[in-house]
Amino acid sequence: MRFKRLVSVFLSFCILLSLAGCNQNYISEKKPIVHMILKSQSSDFFTQMKSGAQTAANEFGAEIHFEAPENEDDYRTQNALIKRAVVQNADVILLSAIDENQSAEVVEDAQKSGVRVITVDSGVKSDAVEGFIGTDSEKAGKAAAKAALKIANDQEPLYIGLVTFREGTENGRQRENGFREFMKTHKNVHIFCVRADNTIDLAEDAARTLLKEHPNIRILVGFNEWMTLGLGNVLENPPKGISDLHGVGFDCNVRSISLVERGKMDALIVQSPFAMGYLSVKNAMHSELSKKNNTIYTDVTTVTRDNLFDSDIQKILFPF
Repeated sequence: MRFKRLVSVFLSFCILLSLAGCNQNYISEKKPIVHMILKSQSSDFFTQMKSGAQTAANEFGAEIHFEAPENEDDYRTQNALIKRAVVQNADVILLSAIDENQSAEVVEDAQKSGVRVITVDSGVKSDAVEGFIGTDSEKAGKAAAKAALKIANDQEPLYIGLVTFREGTENGRQRENGFREFMKTHKNVHIFCVRADNTIDLAEDAARTLLKEHPNIRILVGFNEWMTLGLGNVLENPPKGISDLHGVGFDCNVRSISLVERGKMDALIVQSPFAMGYLSVKNAMHSELSKKNNTIYTDVTTVTRDNLFDSDIQKILFPF
């Protein structure tokens, strides 16, 4: 009996050791390391994207790091952050690229080092990218054109001023292309374009310069959050001699929503940055992009004063 008890105790002890070992292996299992490298961390758009990414990281068990340059035009710093992520043993880089051309080589180097790269919001011209998650920017540009035509209400000739950002940014180029393509089907539309660095003051200055050079412009269109807020300043305080000035913007924050509510801005083309962040991390964890279609488009909604207070629109504007 005593011998049987000793055997029983010994077997129980072995089982406990085995379970402890299994548990230890489970605990020490390494979380995938994800680096999300954005264009900036100061805009409401990227704040919402980070929130979506963090939510997915918590849900799916990823270790996530957020980095960005100080402004949305500094592709050199962004490239340095990509290189640093590789050195820090990132498993996946989620990149919102400032310049689709200037970041191609560094993305290819990252992929050669064994790091997966998925672009979010704005892409890179490279086959090293596993996939893209974000807005169909040409479609969004067409939505802005539709909003502008609705404002115009068959006015001819129609003079439109586009205020957009750096030429090398993929989504800005695609939005402008979509806008222009849609307007080709309408007669007597004259489009003038100016580019500005991504600050509110510079966007405002660019819009005022455009109006000075082309005082017949009656609709201003801004293609991102900074351009929209710069336009907002112009719409609230238009140049002397210019009346009946209208605006279409992109993205949303408290101020741009207020502009729509007060009738200063006619329409906002609102993207889904929270969904972009969430889906990018989810797909990074499950490699769904490499198994299926490597492009996932998120929703775009046109918000006006007429639908601003609809419950579905409020959920889009205030996802938290």
